[in-house]
Parts: sequence; structure tokens; C-alpha cells
Amino acid sequence: MSDTPVNDALLPSTSPQEPAAPEMSDPAPTYTPEAVTDESASPASADNWREQLPEALRDDPSLNKFSSIESLAGSYKNLEQMLGRDKIPLPENDEEWQGVYDRLGRPEEPSQYVMPQIDLPPELTPDDDSLGALQETAHTLGLSQDQLSGLYGWYMQNQAELHSTVTQRNTLEHERGLNALRNEWQGGYDGRVRAAMRAVHEFGGDSIKQWFDQTGLGNDPRMIRLFAAIGEQLHGDRGLPAGMGRDHGDAALLKEQLAEVMANPGYFDASKPDHDALVKKAYQLRQQMAGEF
Repeated sequence: MSDTPVNDALLPSTSPQEPAAPEMSDPAPTYTPEAVTDESASPASADNWREQLPEALRDDPSLNKFSSIESLAGSYKNLEQMLGRDKIPLPENDEEWQGVYDRLGRPEEPSQYVMPQIDLPPELTPDDDSLGALQETAHTLGLSQDQLSGLYGWYMQNQAELHSTVTQRNTLEHERGLNALRNEWQGGYDGRVRAAMRAVHEFGGDSIKQWFDQTGLGNDPRMIRLFAAIGEQLHGDRGLPAGMGRDHGDAALLKEQLAEVMANPGYFDASKPDHDALVKKAYQLRQQMAGEF
């Protein structure tokens, strides 16, 4: 062995050492994913849903009415459902309107309307001419069968109820008026009514009597009072009591009047206050029947 000293630096270290780390190039960049928000997860949100569309569609004005892709999808669904139905385009002239009326249920001819049967009083029941005019008008207006039936039924029912109300009111007024005449004329009521009938016969004949019957004026207490006064004036020169003029040879009427007088309890009962008047009245009737006046 040589005595030459050894350089310590050249000798291996007697203490253990960690291996040297290998040389590394620049470290690769790391990627940390950002948290995904609800907005980025829903590309069809109200603010940016149209951004997902192609540029050619994105700014189309027809999309302005949709606030989200959900509303657009709902509209498309409704459109799909409508595609299989019959559609009527908006008419632009009278000819096109006529086609619309026909498709909505208007009969081909006015006479094909079927009028509903409604229980009406005779004076309200329309005649054939009136019904024909109504059907013509309904056809011109484009009414369907259901529309005309509904309108006709409502109107006539309303008229029937109105007629019933007016009739009841007139009946009550008529009864009140007659009762007032009975209270005023007392035992002379029947005679004055007959005097009114004679005046109507002399001045108007059958035509005026028919008109009174049709209008109801023949039962109006005011008309009865008026014609009773006229009838008594016509026969006042014969010295007969109110309502007892000669009925131009109408023997049947005179007999009826005499029977009414004799049916009155006061005719046979001298204690009754109207006994003398009834006896006198019966005597005058017998004179008329015998032609003695």
C-alpha cells in the first residue's frame, strides 16, 4: 500500500445519501375545472336560449314572442295538434263569408230551417208568411240552425211571458172597473149594459162589435159607460128608466130582461126598497113586448 495521502474529496462518502433527483423540464400545466353554475348548465335559459340557435334563426322577429325554449316547444306542440283539423281562413269578401256561413251550419235554403215548436197563445202564433220572412232574414245573416232555433225560442218564450203578464194585469183592471160600475149603478147595471149594446149595434153594427171583441175594448168599463150613456140618450124620449129602451123588436132579449126582473127577490116582496121600481120595470117591458110604447 502506498503511503501517499488520499484526497478525501475523491473518496466515497461513508454516510448514506439520497439519490439525486433527475433533472425535469418545465412542469406541465394543471387543469382545475371550474364549478358549473345552473345558468351554464341550462343553455336554454331566458337570457341566452336564442344563442344556441343558428345565426340565421337567432334574430328572426317571429321568435320575439317566446321567452324560453319551453314556450317555443309548447307553441310547436299546439301547432302540430291544429294541423289535423279543418280550418276556415279569415274571409275577405262577401263571397268568402257565404262559404264560412255554409261551413258553420247554415242550411242551403231558407225553407230548410226547422222552427222549434213552442206552446203559444193563438194571438202570438206567427203565420206562415211571418215564419217565411224570418227564415229568409236568418239565411241572409248567415245563421246556423242552432242559432236561429235559440233566438226564435228565446224571443217567443219571452213574448209569451209578457203576454201572460199583460193579460193578467188587464183582467184585474177590467174586474175593478166593472165592480166600480156595479157599485155605482146598483140594480140598473144590467139595463145600462144592454143600452150600451144597443148603441153599439145602431152606430157600428157587426163590424164594430167584432172589433170590440178582438181588441177587448167591448169589456172596457170606460167604453161600457160611454155607450150606455149613448144608448139611454137614444131611447130617453120613451119615458123608460135607465137602460130600458125598446130593442127594435128583439122579443127574445125583452123576455130575458123580464125574466131577470122577476127573478129579483124584491119583485115579489113589497117590503124591499126596490120593489116598486122592479114592478114598474116589468110593466114597461111587457108594454114593449106588446108593442105599446
